[in-house]
Amino acid sequence: MKKRIKLIILTSLCIILSVMTAWGVPGIISYQGKLTDPRGVALDGTYDMIFSIFDSASGGNLLWSENQSSVVVTEGIYNVALGSIHPIPADIFDSDDLYFQVSVYNAGTSEYEPLSPRQQLTSVAFSMKCADSDALNGYGSKDFMHVGDKATGDLYGHYPAPIVAGLGGRPISPAAPSKGQVLKYDGSAWKPDKDADSGGDITRVIAGDGLTGGAYSGVATLAVKEGGITSSHILNGTITADDIADDSITSDNINGVSWDKITSKPAGFSDNIDNDTKYSAGNGLELFGNTFSVKVPLSLTGSVWNTGILKGVNGDPYGIGVYGGGYIGVYGLSSEKGDYTNYGGHFRASGDRGRGVYGFADATGDVTNYGGYFKAAGMSGRAVFGEATNNGSVENYGGYFQADGESGVGVYGNSPYKAVYGESTAITGTSYGGYFKTSSASGIGVYGAATHEGDALNYGGHFSASGDRGVGVYAEGSGHAGYFQGDVFISGNLFLAGSKSFVLPHPTDPTRQIVYVCLEGGENGVYVRGSGELKNGRARVQLPEHFSLVASETGLTAQVTPRDGSAGSYLYVEEVTRDHIKVVEANGGTSNARFDYLVMGIRAGYEHYQVIQENTIGKGIARIDR
Repeated sequence: MKKRIKLIILTSLCIILSVMTAWGVPGIISYQGKLTDPRGVALDGTYDMIFSIFDSASGGNLLWSENQSSVVVTEGIYNVALGSIHPIPADIFDSDDLYFQVSVYNAGTSEYEPLSPRQQLTSVAFSMKCADSDALNGYGSKDFMHVGDKATGDLYGHYPAPIVAGLGGRPISPAAPSKGQVLKYDGSAWKPDKDADSGGDITRVIAGDGLTGGAYSGVATLAVKEGGITSSHILNGTITADDIADDSITSDNINGVSWDKITSKPAGFSDNIDNDTKYSAGNGLELFGNTFSVKVPLSLTGSVWNTGILKGVNGDPYGIGVYGGGYIGVYGLSSEKGDYTNYGGHFRASGDRGRGVYGFADATGDVTNYGGYFKAAGMSGRAVFGEATNNGSVENYGGYFQADGESGVGVYGNSPYKAVYGESTAITGTSYGGYFKTSSASGIGVYGAATHEGDALNYGGHFSASGDRGVGVYAEGSGHAGYFQGDVFISGNLFLAGSKSFVLPHPTDPTRQIVYVCLEGGENGVYVRGSGELKNGRARVQLPEHFSLVASETGLTAQVTPRDGSAGSYLYVEEVTRDHIKVVEANGGTSNARFDYLVMGIRAGYEHYQVIQENTIGKGIARIDR
C-alpha cells in the first residue's frame, strides 16, 4: 500500500509568507507549513521537498522552483527559506495570479508527489516587490546588479563581493605586494614591484673632471671624454707592460718624454748616443766603409710572403718600374710547387695608360717567338700576373702582348692549373680581366678548349665577375652576340630585352626558318594540361607529381572546356590543389561528358616576384618602346 502524505495549511497563518528584511539576502521568503498523513496525524522526520510557483491554479507555466533536501518536520510543522538555493526573481511578482505548490518525495513510489490544491499567494508576498521598488530615480531593477550576478570586465566572481582581477583588460598578478611596492605593467600582467621614484635623494648626475655626460632626470650615462685622462690621474706603477697591447702606442701618442724617464734602456743606448752599432752588408748589398751599394750582378734569395723579393717603383709618368735588356731582359722563376698562389713575375702599372707587362717579339721569320714567356710550377701558380690599377676612364691594360711572326703567339701560358690569368681591379669605367681581339675573317677572339675526356667537370671557358654590376661574360656581335651548340645551363635568372624564341628549319624552303616566341607575363608561371571524363557528373583528375613539386600552394587556377555536347549543363572546377582538381557538372547533372583542363600556378619560391625592378644591368639593356 502506497504511503500517502497530506499537507495542511494552518488556517491561522493563511500561508504565512514574509519577506526577509536582510538587504544582503534579497529574493528570499520565509515559509511555514504543516505536514500530516491522510488521517490527519502530524508527521515527524526529514523529507525532500520541491517548492514551485506557477501562473495558474493548475497546469500553466512554471515561474520558479527549487529542491530542498532533508527538511526537518516536527509534529507536522516545518520552516524553510524559499529562494535560499535559487533566489526568487523580483519580477515574478509583476503578476497578480501566482500559485504556490509543494511536492514531497514519497519513498514508497520513488517519486515526488505534488500536494493539491495549489495555494494562491496573498498580498503579503508582494511586499517583496515593494522592497525591490518599481523604479529608482527612473531606473528599473534590471538596470542594477543583483546578488549572485556574475562579474564581468576587470572583475572576477559574483556580486556583491567580486574580485578586481585586471586593469584596462590586463591581468593582475595574485602575488601579495610588500611594503612600498606599487603595481607595474611588465608587458603581460600587472605585478607588485619596487617604486622606482621612491627612496633615495639623487636628483641629478654631473660629469666631473675628465668625464662627459650626466643628466638631471631619467637615465644618466657617464663616459671618459677624449683627452680626459692625463698623467695626473694615473698613479706611479699602476700601468705595466701587461696592460698595454702590442703596437697600441706609437710616436704620435708620446709627447715630451725625457730620456731619464725611460727605464730598461738597451745597453748600447745608455748614454743616449748610438756609438756601439756594427754594420754589415746583407743579401744583394755591398759595404764600403759606412756606405752601402747594390751588388752587381744582383742575386737575391729569401722568403717573403705575398710580395716579390725585388720591387721597382717609378713615379715618372713614362717611367718603367723594372727594365731589363740583353738575352734575357727579365727572368722570373717561382719554383715552389706547394698548394698556394705563386708568381713567376708580378707587374703592376698605375698610369692612365699603364701596361702592367709589355712584351714585344719583333722577329718576323718563320720561327716561334714570344712577346713574353712565363712559367710557374706551383699548384696555384700564375705564370703571368698583370695588374692595371688606374681607376680613371682611360683604357689601360693589366697585360699587353704582341707577336708579329707567322707562328707568333701573343700570349702563351703553360701551367698545370692556370695557364693565363687576368684580373682588373678598377671600380669605375670599362675594365677587362682579359681583352682579346682578332681581325681575321674567320678569326676567333677567344678560343677555350677543355680536352679532358673523363667524367670530371671541366670548362672550355670560365668567367666570373664580383662587382655589384659585374658581368661575367659580355658579348656583342652584328650577327649573334653568342652562339652555343648543345645544352645551356643557367643557375640564376635570365634577363632579355628582346623575346625568347625557339627556331626550326623550314621543311620545304631552306632559305627560311620557323621562329616561335615564348608566352610572357608578370609572374613565374607553371602549368599542366590534359583531358578527362565525368562519371555521373563528377570527376577527380590526379595531376602529375612533377607539378605538385614545382607549383606553390597559392595562386592556383583551373579551366575546363567540354569536348562534346553530352553535358546537360556547364562544367565547373569545384576544387583545385597542386595534386588534383575536381570537375562537376552544374545543376546536379549526371552526364559522362569528356573535357579538357588547364591548371595554372606560380613557381614555388617565386610567390612575391616584383615586375617593376631597379635597373641593375646597366646601359646594355634597351628600353621597351611604348
